[in-house]
Amino acid sequence: MMATKKGQSERVTLSVVRDAFFRGDFERCLGLCDAFKARDAKDVAEIALLRARCLIPLGRGEHAIQALRGLRLTDDQHDEYLTSRMLMSAAYMSLGQDDRGLEIALEAYGALGDAHATVRAELLVTLALGHYRKNEYSRAQFLLDAVPEDSDIVYVRALEYNGWLAWARGDYDGSVDRFRNALRRIDACDHYDRFIEAKCLFGLAYLCGELPRLDLWAEVAERIELFDWTVSGVAVWRFWIAIIASFVTELRGDLHGSTTWGTTAEEIAPDPACLIIAWCRLAARFGRNGESGAHAYFTDKARRKYDEIARDPRLREQRSLSLDIAEEVLHTESPQAALPLLTYYAEVVLPKVRGHGDDRRIIAAHAMALGLLEERRGNRARAEEAYLTSFEAYRAAGLLRRAAIVAYRLSVLTGDEQYPAFIAEALHDASETYWVKARIAKSRSEARLTKRQMEVLRLIAEGRSNKEIAAACRISYYTARNTVGHILALLGVESRTELAGIAAALGLVRAGK
Repeated sequence: MMATKKGQSERVTLSVVRDAFFRGDFERCLGLCDAFKARDAKDVAEIALLRARCLIPLGRGEHAIQALRGLRLTDDQHDEYLTSRMLMSAAYMSLGQDDRGLEIALEAYGALGDAHATVRAELLVTLALGHYRKNEYSRAQFLLDAVPEDSDIVYVRALEYNGWLAWARGDYDGSVDRFRNALRRIDACDHYDRFIEAKCLFGLAYLCGELPRLDLWAEVAERIELFDWTVSGVAVWRFWIAIIASFVTELRGDLHGSTTWGTTAEEIAPDPACLIIAWCRLAARFGRNGESGAHAYFTDKARRKYDEIARDPRLREQRSLSLDIAEEVLHTESPQAALPLLTYYAEVVLPKVRGHGDDRRIIAAHAMALGLLEERRGNRARAEEAYLTSFEAYRAAGLLRRAAIVAYRLSVLTGDEQYPAFIAEALHDASETYWVKARIAKSRSEARLTKRQMEVLRLIAEGRSNKEIAAACRISYYTARNTVGHILALLGVESRTELAGIAAALGLVRAGK
């Protein structure tokens, strides 16, 4: 029996426990497992397996191993035995012991015999995960392709892992297709796994912001809104989605939305390291858009919190933490203030990520920070060299938003026209008010437009027709029309709407006017 909120008792049956598990409410399922009174060895086995299934996605792999080690199975419980070994394998992998996990999964696969089709499918997915974690992508792909489509939620999990596999290979379009397919299929499944949905939403949101694929955002945002984030275990995914959403809304020109998402990330940060990341996001949001006071405020908060957790190695070893702070410090303080953070990153973090599937992005981020450091020191040649390393790595990885940011720094440093051209292509769907595009437009406008053309640009942004522009500037209609055409050509845009965005970015009119 289990107490309810009204003080009554609820009879805990296996169907109640299963229902909590299949709804993805893992903490509740664990509580129900504790309250369930097993009648026989079969009940004991199922409860132990359900307990392990809940503990692994909640990040409690060691407790899952403990629960599985205490399981005693009879000779006729072959499927239960294979499932326990599969879960033991997954638990070891969740703890970073990939070789041990893969060894257990291979042993179980060799003993399949006449196992149930779902057990076979789960073992295939677990084996694929083991090979994926060891960067053995071809073997992982072969195993995932063998998972049958009629295996319900297990097939959806295979689709999710296929998404991450495509991601690791740099096939981002393939990754998008697989994540979207997984989300479509999960709605039609008999069973449910909240973690699959949360991770697919994270993957799609990340790609929206980094490729960038802003055309996907409405679809992703709607699903994020409908998702039940109150259930335990998904806090970290909710946090990262909020961080990404702040980037995406900034790209779309919605600075208020970007701030709101950044503040949400700050409020729901599951640990001090995530709190620092949220403050760095808010610092960047304000700083890149000219609000220096807010930038300094959030950068200072991040640096102070980082210094507080200096003795906690688990937090200091968060891969991006010291680099994120260093980049913001470089925008507000002397280069010397950022040097200890960059040194720590180079000596402690980078050696641990060499060979990791995501190491190109990590190395590119480090090179970007080094370029900013050298630029602040006045070492233009060294800055250009570091920026080029970062730019090429980001571009090769297909992370175009980040590549565009580095291209902007190279444009400022070198004046080379190839970088604005790259930015225009990479960020073609982004708002003209997005800070990278706005700054490029501003530099071009200030260099190319005459005083009269700047005034015409302002009038265009106010929605004036050519006839109204002619009257306001005391010129002929034809001169006004030709001036508008010259401005379009000079700024390399095709519409009055784009010109209005540039005018807002230049401060010629109030945003949204």
